Amino acid sequence: MSFRYLQSLFNPQSIAVIGASARPRRIGSVVMRNLLAGGFGGVIMPVNPKRDAVAGVLAYPSVDALPRTPDLAIICTPPSAIPGILEQLGKRGTRAAIVMASQLSTTLGTDGRPLDVTILEIARRHDIRILGGSTLGVMVPQAGLNATFSKVGGLSGNIGFVSQSDAVGTMVLDWALPKKVGFSHFVSLGDALDIGFGEVLDFLGSDPGTRAILMYIESIRERRGFMAAARAAARNKPVVAIKAGRAQRAMHDVGDPLFLDSPGLIGSDDVADAVLRRAGILRVDHLNELFGAVETVVRSRPIHGDRLVVISNGGGAGIMAEDSLHLGGYALPDLHPNTLTRLRRLLPPEWNGRNPIAIRVDAPPKRYEDVLKILCEEQDGDAILLIHTPNALTPSTEIAETAIKTIRSVGGNLLTCWIGDETAATERKLFVDAGIATFDTPENATRAFLHMVNHRHTREVLMQAPRPPRSTSAPTWTARAPWCAGRWRKAARA
Repeated sequence: MSFRYLQSLFNPQSIAVIGASARPRRIGSVVMRNLLAGGFGGVIMPVNPKRDAVAGVLAYPSVDALPRTPDLAIICTPPSAIPGILEQLGKRGTRAAIVMASQLSTTLGTDGRPLDVTILEIARRHDIRILGGSTLGVMVPQAGLNATFSKVGGLSGNIGFVSQSDAVGTMVLDWALPKKVGFSHFVSLGDALDIGFGEVLDFLGSDPGTRAILMYIESIRERRGFMAAARAAARNKPVVAIKAGRAQRAMHDVGDPLFLDSPGLIGSDDVADAVLRRAGILRVDHLNELFGAVETVVRSRPIHGDRLVVISNGGGAGIMAEDSLHLGGYALPDLHPNTLTRLRRLLPPEWNGRNPIAIRVDAPPKRYEDVLKILCEEQDGDAILLIHTPNALTPSTEIAETAIKTIRSVGGNLLTCWIGDETAATERKLFVDAGIATFDTPENATRAFLHMVNHRHTREVLMQAPRPPRSTSAPTWTARAPWCAGRWRKAARA
């Protein structure tokens, strides 16, 4: 697929803001402010027939008056003005436009037809691709592009986020900023009148700056395009999604044309699960799980099984992790006899020999190092979860530094959980900087491990090849029943 029009959307050299405004709390005003604050290095051309300048930038009275053809047009006008603006942009040769206005399908034009139909006809006639309507816009932080009306900006990173809901998009930006989660691209599809999940997945799947793709899905229009693009993207990098509408009434509200109700005992959400799994997409239920899944899938090595070994300096935290794993349908494996023998030489006599491994609240950094080395060497698990509750008896930061140094020297898949908020912030930052997945509760850590397991399963399903067709050497109707062959041929001709 050619990404020429998506390059105009994601990497424009010139932008026209049509309906740019100096009035507060107007979309045209917020978009202009965000473009300027984001540090966009290209040309910004506000269009407003009533002002000489907007936000200190020279304004133009119309699209025809622009000194150059914009690569990208951001249309912030009322719906009724959009068809005429698109006609002017099409004649100038603009290839991409963001339509902010909503309710295009319920607003009638001068010809009595819904505006979304008219807009799409004009766009196709002039070879313009449309993002929206009812979209929050687009961000490409590394390019300084913030073409949104969001109150919160995005940090530069390697996660591509695609959402159909501007409200969810705003929530994600607000959640990600304090946690230092950065984006390669942030795309709000809105109504997906033209550009949908398929095109954006194709682009992000081949983008070297995107390591993982997150999606919030309500409905899919182009089913085949979505499946092809999702499967191709999932072969290259993790794709994680929230599929909204588990309740039947919610499903009818979003009007989902992909995951329709199925007869019998199979509901639409069962179909959604199967479709996403077949596409290689890891499905999660909540926003915190969305980023928790990326935390493990991106930062951790691929796992080959579902065995988790838990180390904890407090028995209660280890039991909480075991319970959470049990609720997810898995159990902690028993330790190998050789592992038990080696660990008993290090751990207190009262240790019960079970996984989770309780190493006592006052365990020094050297004990953490030795236990980690034994578990990595014996390979009792596919991943190790290290849980630490900071206390006044042990140097929490030194233990974190020891764990990082140990896992780098011996290898292995390590997840960490430093329980607490302010008391564990420094240690969690150390793990983030070291590229090690870290969490604040045992439940979040074990759920993240389950996401790793489920991602492995989706990858296995994705890589499955269809069975070859059965041999066609079976007897034909004529060979099996010569007495009815003539009658069958007559029926076929009739």
